[in-house]
Amino acid sequence: MSAQKNPLLTPGKFGHGEFFTHVGREGLDQLEGRDLARSLGWAAGCPVVERLTDPTNAAPGRGFEAMIDRYGEVSFWYRQMLESVREVNTDLAEQLESPVEREVSDRDIMRDWDALSIPDDYFESMSPIGTLAGYALPRVLLEEINYNNPDVDQTEVQWRIVEALDVFETFALDANDVYELTAQFAQYAVEHHADVDRVINHVLSDGWLGEHGAIWMHAHMFEAIEENAPTISARYHELYLQDTGE
Repeated sequence: MSAQKNPLLTPGKFGHGEFFTHVGREGLDQLEGRDLARSLGWAAGCPVVERLTDPTNAAPGRGFEAMIDRYGEVSFWYRQMLESVREVNTDLAEQLESPVEREVSDRDIMRDWDALSIPDDYFESMSPIGTLAGYALPRVLLEEINYNNPDVDQTEVQWRIVEALDVFETFALDANDVYELTAQFAQYAVEHHADVDRVINHVLSDGWLGEHGAIWMHAHMFEAIEENAPTISARYHELYLQDTGE
């Protein structure tokens, strides 16, 4: 399905977060502007790179300059969190870094992808960062450390990173699966520095569901949230009632 020709635009396996591993310094010097965003987007497993990096996309946080930063940070923190899990729980790490076969019904629900942004097997297999846990975990961490906020002292940001990764590793030691791990870490984040509504938009993302159509995976995460993240669960139900007017 992918029509990209330059191998630097498709570094390594789609959605494995291994941009620098496959591009290297020499390759990085050959990429700039929107092509750099495309390459980073491939590594980050984004199926809608073309529309998000479009220079005419005026939505907040869109356009190739903003997406270069976003794709880079998502891949970086995914790999960091994966290695943290690997140190304490190799079985769980294997779950987090493995592609997942899609259900047949997913394809009927998937509505958002760009033909130039996806690999040939996109409709058969979900990349590691494409899974809901792989998608949510680095984004929840970024909400917690809030390092792009100019009002947050960088010393505090460093402290938040150390503490968050330490707590995350503690959860990883005993978590039964990636859903439980994600829910527990998300609850930690909203109990500390992260905004609960923004975290919900990651762990139970409607945008992710539109891209992947995996209602079954969304349901697994919802169940884990119900069991392990009381603050998030309560707020989610509150928002649901507001939306339905009940």
